[in-house]
Amino acid sequence: MLPFQKILILIHNNIDAEIAIHKLKDLYEHPCTELHFVWVIKYFSWRKFIGLKPQQQRALKNSRIRQKKIEAEMLLNEIQARVFQAFPDAIIYTQIVVDASVNQALVQYINLASIDLVLSIRQTLKNIFYQTGININYIIQHAGCPVLSVNAGTMNHSIKSILIPVYSFLPDKKIELASAFAKKYNAQIYIITILNDNEAQSKIIADVFYLTYKKLKDEGFNPHYKMLSGVYAPEILIKYAHQVNADMILINPEKGTPGKKSIIKRSLADFLSPISPLQVLMLQPAI
Repeated sequence: MLPFQKILILIHNNIDAEIAIHKLKDLYEHPCTELHFVWVIKYFSWRKFIGLKPQQQRALKNSRIRQKKIEAEMLLNEIQARVFQAFPDAIIYTQIVVDASVNQALVQYINLASIDLVLSIRQTLKNIFYQTGININYIIQHAGCPVLSVNAGTMNHSIKSILIPVYSFLPDKKIELASAFAKKYNAQIYIITILNDNEAQSKIIADVFYLTYKKLKDEGFNPHYKMLSGVYAPEILIKYAHQVNADMILINPEKGTPGKKSIIKRSLADFLSPISPLQVLMLQPAI
């Protein structure tokens, strides 16, 4: 059984709601599970409008925010009615977050509500710029809550294969969640590691890789394994995931700061094409 009893769903439009409700049918297992539908509106306090006085600037911004809130409230009411039909015993909350620092606001909400999974809908090319204010890496690091990134392509893909990248620490949390998903879907687990030119570090990684394999074997799985050489890169993981037809990959977040998404600090989900069916479960290492 999956261990998720309080799920936060990031909503940006009614298309996201369709994907989320479909995915929740896979994640909803506990009676009276809490479902928190959160609509984020970033308040751009720094944005300037040429030719307007400060007071006029504030009035215009506040008017736009009010309009966005009205639209969000209408859609959230529709979503709530649909969710009640799909999950009649669920406890449903809706929340609109308006903040210039949306990442800190989300972390605060996650911590106060004791959320144990965030469901994030990957954006399509049509609305990819809507979510630029949300930094998933920051949320995972500061809230310690796993984030599952999905898109419309996952609606017709059940989880038959799960990929676990292994680094220099035993991925206990990855093993725990991968085992839960593998048991639910009778999925095959794959583990992969990438060794570099540092001999001492590579030995540590190889030892951890073996321990990961052994722990999965002890839990009754027969994981496939692969050891590669080179420099870690998201493209390598994505390429191997495609080679083994992985439906889900479990990763740890890159360290970074909100609002900054360099090539290094972006989430692996950002490197996927908008139509990729690969589900990305991001979680903080339990160390």
